Amino acid sequence: MKSSYCGRELEAKQTQIGEEAMTRRERLIATFEDREVDRIPVSTYELDAFDNERLRRDSGYRRLLDRVEASADLFYPWGPRVVSEGLGHFLTATEEVVSERKIHEEGEATVTVTTVRAPKGTLRQVRRSVPGLDTTWQTEHFLKTDADIETLLSIPYVPQALDCSSFQEVDERIGEKGLLHISLPDPLCVVAELFEFGEFTVRAMTETERIERLLDLFWVRIRAYLQAILDAGVTGVFRICGPEYATPPYLPPEKFHAYVVPYVKEMNRMIEKVGGYSRFHCHGKIGNVLDSILETEPHALEPLEPPPDGDISLEELVARAGEQVVLMGNIETRELEFLGEDEMRCRVREALRVGRQASRGFVLLPTACPTSMTLSPATERNYEIFLEEPGVD
Repeated sequence: MKSSYCGRELEAKQTQIGEEAMTRRERLIATFEDREVDRIPVSTYELDAFDNERLRRDSGYRRLLDRVEASADLFYPWGPRVVSEGLGHFLTATEEVVSERKIHEEGEATVTVTTVRAPKGTLRQVRRSVPGLDTTWQTEHFLKTDADIETLLSIPYVPQALDCSSFQEVDERIGEKGLLHISLPDPLCVVAELFEFGEFTVRAMTETERIERLLDLFWVRIRAYLQAILDAGVTGVFRICGPEYATPPYLPPEKFHAYVVPYVKEMNRMIEKVGGYSRFHCHGKIGNVLDSILETEPHALEPLEPPPDGDISLEELVARAGEQVVLMGNIETRELEFLGEDEMRCRVREALRVGRQASRGFVLLPTACPTSMTLSPATERNYEIFLEEPGVD
C-alpha cells in the first residue's frame, strides 16, 4: 500500500512497539490511513502553533508550547492569504459594496462595529472582546430581518483571490513533527453565524426553503475556495466546522441531515481525491446524528464530548463508528482546567483504554483549548499528565 502526501511517496509499514519509533508525521499518516502505529497519537488541540506570540507572553503557556513542539503529534494550523479585499463570510468588496470597520473601547472591552453597504441596504455587525480571554462575542449579527437577508442576497459574488505560496515553506518547517491543519467552514457554519443563534434555529425550523437558499449560496463560494486551495497543491488535514449548529436539541436529526450531509460529503470527496484527510468537527450531542455524520465519509470524527456535555460515551462511539472513522478527542478542556492530578491521570488512562479498541484508530485530544490567556499551574500540570500517560515523552 502506498499513499502520497505533499508529493512525497510514503511506503506503508508495520511498526511494532519496541522497534524504531515512527516520526510524528508518519504516526499521524498511518493513523489516518488505517495502518498500525507505535503508539496512540496525542495532540493538544489548537495549541500546536508553538510560535503563538500572544500565548508565549505567559510563562505557563510558553513552557507548554515548548513541550508540545518537542513531543506532541502536531496538527499545525495553516491557511491561505486572501489577496482580495474581503468583507468576511466569503463576501468580497466591489464598487457597489463597501464596508467600514470602526473600533472603540467600552470600559475594558474592545468593540468592533462593521457596516456593509450593499445595493439593497445596509448590514451591521458588532463584536466584543475583553483582555485576558482568547475569545470574541458577537453582540449584533448581520442578519436580523427578512430585509437583511434580501440585502445579503443582493451582494454580487466575486471569487476571492488566494495566495497559497506559504504552504510548502510551512510544511517543510513542520517536517516530521506533524501535519498541516486547514480549517474550513461548511455552509451551515457561515449561515448560522450570520444570525443570532435563537433566530437561526427558529428560521431553520420554519423557513427551510430560505435557509437552503442561503446554504446553496455559500456552498458555491466555499466549494470554489476549497478547490482553489486544492488546485494550489495544498494537502494535509482539513477540519470541517459548522455541523454542530444543527445537532439536537437545536434541530432534529432530519434537519441535520438536510443542512449538513450533502455539502460536507462533497467536501470530503474533494479532499480525498487529492490525498488529504478530513476531520468532521462537531461538538455537542451527536448520538442521534452519528449515522448522518458517517454518511459524509470523513477520515476522522472529533472532539467526541462525553456525557453530560455530549450524549454518547466513547465505548458506544467505538462500537458504532470505530471501524469507519478515526476517533479523536474525549478529554474535556474543563477537565484539564479543574481536575486534580490523580483524577486527571485516571481520566486519561480510561480514554486510552477504550480508544485502543477502535479498529480504525484513536487520537487522544482535548475537546478545545483554554480561553484564558494565563495558564494556571494546575492546568499546566494536567497537560503534562495528558502528554505523559500515553508515553509521548
